[in-house]
Amino acid sequence: MNPETLYRRVRAHLTIKLQHDLLSQKVFLDDLTKVFNRRYFDTHINKIQLSALRENTEYALLLMDIDYFKQYNDIYGHVEGDVVLHLVAQTIANSLQRPSDFVARYGGEEFVVVLPHTNEEGARCVAEKIKNNIYGLGVLHKYSEFEFVTISIGGATLLQSDEGNMDILQRADKKMYAAKAQGRNTVCF
Repeated sequence: MNPETLYRRVRAHLTIKLQHDLLSQKVFLDDLTKVFNRRYFDTHINKIQLSALRENTEYALLLMDIDYFKQYNDIYGHVEGDVVLHLVAQTIANSLQRPSDFVARYGGEEFVVVLPHTNEEGARCVAEKIKNNIYGLGVLHKYSEFEFVTISIGGATLLQSDEGNMDILQRADKKMYAAKAQGRNTVCF
């Protein structure tokens, strides 16, 4: 084998691998927030649930929404709203401790966090940490009674009797709306 030919083939394969990795990153990352997108969540949540059922372990799901975000955009503009979305997403991601935990932008100003091998008590701790870290950013918000950007979080864990992912997602969604009804900037399970 000619060393020059070998070098060119290896280089071509490395280039293809790099392009594949970049394309995969583009497919699964939200451009604005730089966290995983809804496509990634939809693709991976089934794997998480099947793994939890197979291993007979729990996993938790946190659904969160930035409080009064429409009003924030109306007051400060969409450019500042985009800055807040990015900042909140990065703060959520930085609040997660384990490599298996992940955050995805679920839509608009909603984010979802998946915590494999986590019971309700552990999920509550993570949710409180996220809530406090968001508030601790100190991003002013005139429309909020808290004076700063805050987040409402609803959480649920996999119950072994669950029929599917939508059940845990629907339960977390109901709890998120309950958190908003309780005054926002709160966690509800």
